[in-house]
Amino acid sequence: FKIYEEGMKLVKYCNQKIDEVEQKILVINEKGDLDEF
Repeated sequence: FKIYEEGMKLVKYCNQKIDEVEQKILVINEKGDLDEF
């Protein structure tokens, strides 16, 4: 069960990173330049 828990933490972490990247891409698309928040 511990291994499963570690896996879930990794999945959550990866999903957060993906969300951050998607938001950055949206910001770039909206502004048309490379500004980051």
